[in-house]
Amino acid sequence: MKTITVEVYDFAELDEKAKETARDWYRQNGIDSEDLRCVIDEAEEIGAMLGFTGENPIQWSGFSCQGDGARWIGAWSAKDVSADALKEHAPKDETLHKIADRLDVLTHEYPEISFKLKGTDRHYVHKYTVSFELDTPAGYNSLLCAKIYTEFQDAAQDFMQWIYDQLEKQNTWLHSSEYVDETIIANEYGFTKDGHRRTTL
Repeated sequence: MKTITVEVYDFAELDEKAKETARDWYRQNGIDSEDLRCVIDEAEEIGAMLGFTGENPIQWSGFSCQGDGARWIGAWSAKDVSADALKEHAPKDETLHKIADRLDVLTHEYPEISFKLKGTDRHYVHKYTVSFELDTPAGYNSLLCAKIYTEFQDAAQDFMQWIYDQLEKQNTWLHSSEYVDETIIANEYGFTKDGHRRTTL
């Protein structure tokens, strides 16, 4: 039997080249989709204030392909929009305020309308792979329905883009050297002198 001794270093003890190797290890192995769960939960809460509903409604893919994005699968109802609640919840987010204002207009002008939102593509997940099915009371002519459809589609797609932007922003932070360094140190991971991962016993 042979006994092999391996010296294990804390992250702070590594030189800069070894630290970058350690960071690469963490970025490849320490981050997963659950680290973005807080963004999804927040987006679902905001979606409810904007009138959107659904069971696990947010689908997304990212972050390196042209077809990446996010979409909301479920429903929307004018009666469920609360622009005031949204603005109180996110007082500094002007993008959300604009989306809320546009949906609020639909709410006041056509309070009985609703939409079903369905995915149209199993391979690509983004705001352009959603169909919008308008449900209106009797008496709405085709020209008015087309106007409502366009106004809602634009606002809904802007909201889906906002969701993806938040996911991308969080992903960028999770991969940043600042976050990675803090997490490695907090978890007391050990490494060889050249920055390769070793478990400290």
